[in-house]
Amino acid sequence: MNIINSTIVLTLFAALPAFGQSTNLQIISTTVGDERSISIKWQSESNAVYQIEYASELVHSNTAWTVLYEDYPSHGTNTFWLDTGDYSQIPALPYPRRAPMRFYRVAMAGTNTAPIPWVQITAPANNSVASGEMMVSVVGTSSLPFVIHKLFVDGQEMKPSEDGTNYLINTPEWSNGPHILFATAKTQAALETTHGDRNMGYGRAVSAYVTVVFSNYISQLSFLEPFFSAGLGPDPASQCGFLSLLGLDAPNT
Repeated sequence: MNIINSTIVLTLFAALPAFGQSTNLQIISTTVGDERSISIKWQSESNAVYQIEYASELVHSNTAWTVLYEDYPSHGTNTFWLDTGDYSQIPALPYPRRAPMRFYRVAMAGTNTAPIPWVQITAPANNSVASGEMMVSVVGTSSLPFVIHKLFVDGQEMKPSEDGTNYLINTPEWSNGPHILFATAKTQAALETTHGDRNMGYGRAVSAYVTVVFSNYISQLSFLEPFFSAGLGPDPASQCGFLSLLGLDAPNT
């Protein structure tokens, strides 16, 4: 168990009951990201699919676990994911720093049952420097007819691409320094329907990591501004004062 600021992180590894016995997976690290987001990294199997669950409290064997993120493909031997809350849930799950406690459980939900697709970030290039809005281009292909891809920054899923290829992200929402971009892709043999989906195969893949340095975030700004005030006295030399301002800028949450 790791106590990080006001959030308690407990990471358990097990297979969901429908998929048999758990494998010997291990936690590698739990770290605090921008605005106290929680990054969880674990030892994973290359062909596995994972589900992240959370609970607000532990009640021995009666803990009520809720799915926080599912259908998350393995990155290989090590996989990581970032918790930034889920405002699509009802009620909304707030950002980790706004929750007094949050417990996590990572479960292996299954494996790929169809040929895995190919997915790559084609722009920007690795080790690029970016500021302001940045366009990220993703390409995914497969021998199967349907491929859907997603973009992640440091393990956080971004908004869907509007044209099916390009994602627009606003780099000032993160701190200055290196950030990891990667894309995931999922493929299936046919459109899902209400009947027969249990036998449909799915293939999932993760692109190579692309590191981009964000360079435009101001964490703290302090300056002095001279000003004139007649109320400071009749002497012109005493009529000039200094206004000290302190501004704070933080990522959007």
